[in-house]
Formats: sequence, structure tokens, C-alpha cells
Amino acid sequence: MSKILSNRIKFIPLLLLAACAASGPEKRVNHGEGPVSARARNTLASENPAGLVTVAEGFERAGNLEGAYNLFTQAAAADPNLMSANLGISRVLAKTGRLNQAQAILDDLARRYPSTTELKLTQVDVAIMRADYSLADKTLSEVVTTETNDLTQLILAGQLAQVTGNARRARLLLDRALALAPSHPAAIRNMALSFALEGEFETAVALLQKTMDTPGGVSSGKRSLAFVYALSGQKKAATVIAGGATDQSGFETMRIAFDLLPRLTKQEQAALLMFDHLPRDIMQR
Repeated sequence: MSKILSNRIKFIPLLLLAACAASGPEKRVNHGEGPVSARARNTLASENPAGLVTVAEGFERAGNLEGAYNLFTQAAAADPNLMSANLGISRVLAKTGRLNQAQAILDDLARRYPSTTELKLTQVDVAIMRADYSLADKTLSEVVTTETNDLTQLILAGQLAQVTGNARRARLLLDRALALAPSHPAAIRNMALSFALEGEFETAVALLQKTMDTPGGVSSGKRSLAFVYALSGQKKAATVIAGGATDQSGFETMRIAFDLLPRLTKQEQAALLMFDHLPRDIMQR
């Protein structure tokens, strides 16, 4: 959990996006974006804007938010009614701290079109970034039904249920995720954190041990385990575990979080463990 603050903003991309926005979106460009040439960009924008969105989403997943923004805005200029392009712009704006602008796009889309699942899921993501967990929980509950078998949605719904104070519902949702994928590290990890937040530390530790058996779950499992120990008041043990779970920068961030845990309300502790969020005013308490 190396990304801790609720206002997790990368300032360089913010400045870059501001510069891009100043010139406005363009359907045709004269420069490439990473490995995507100007010709390829323009061809996709003219013939297949949705394909350009797919490329932009790849940039977004890779963390190239400037490149993603440029491609999303070009796709939106080519087809202003392409919802996926506008949702991509909203996500990138939110990830770079421009939360009000991101929300304005979503509000406009919700007025213009019937609420689709894709729109609702982006609304949930942005609400979480705004630390508006009640809104995120309410919106996601419109998507997740008794028939839902999407692991990501079930796990996220479980996290939000925990943060909004409904541990029982969180367990039921995470149980459903584990029924679909019993060894899924994120499902096990969040179930463990739910138990820890309710004071059932032994159960939490036992569950987290299972994540150590999967190659993709060791690092995240250790970080979660460190927070479970810190939550139980064993800060020294938590610090030792954290030392083997992350790099030096992440370790220092986790140590600060361990010190702040006792100052947090139960909901704020859940937000920290589930979403790596700390309230903005915590240092003033």
C-alpha cells in the first residue's frame, strides 16, 4: 500500500494535460504518440474512433496518462458521441487530480444518455477517488445484482460495503467472489482485511497466509499483513513485515500510515486498508 493519500496526484501529468487542453482536442494531428504514428492516429480517428479508444486504454493501463489523454480526446473529437472516449477522458482527469472536471463530464453523460453499466462503473471509480464511498456504494449496487459473476465488481462491492460500515454485506459479496475463484488473491486479501477491521486478527492472518502461495499475491499479501499487525497494535512486527514487502519509499509511507492508524475512525481505517486513502485533514488532528 505505497499509494496512501486520498489526493494521490501526479503533478507532472497534471501540467501536461493542462497544456494539451489549452489547444483543444483535434481530430487530425501531425505528431505521433509513443509507438503510434501520426498517420496511424489519424487513420483510426477517421475510420475507427473506438479502435483509437482501445489504444488509449492501453496507454492508461501502462500509466502513460498524457498519451492516454491525447488519444482519448482525439477519439472524442472524431466522434463526440463516443461514450467510451469521454469516459476515458474523465478517468484520466480524475487520476491526475482534476476531480471536478472529471465529475462534470460524468454528470453531462448521465443527462445525455441512459445510465449504462460502463458509465456507472466509471462513476464508481471517480466517486472512490473523491472519497465519496457512500455514492460509490450506491451506484455500484445498481450494477451488482444477485446474478453478477464478475470478480472485479464483486470484490469492489465488498470493499465499499466494508468502508460504508456493512461488514456482513462485505463478507457475503467477498464470499461470492471466492465461490467463483477460491484462490483469487485479491478476494482472499480483502476478506482478510474485512475480518481484521472487525477485530478478528487471527482469522485475517490465516487467510493472508494463503496469498503467499501464489506468485502474484506475495507482495500485496505482505503489505496487507503488515497493516493487519499495525491495526492490532503490533507496530514493531508490522514494520518488520513492511520492510520485506516494498521499496524504501513505500516502506516509509507505510510507517507513516502505521503511526496514523490510531487517529482514524473505523470508516477511515477501512478506507486506508481497502483503498489506500487517508483523509486530507489527518495531519491536523
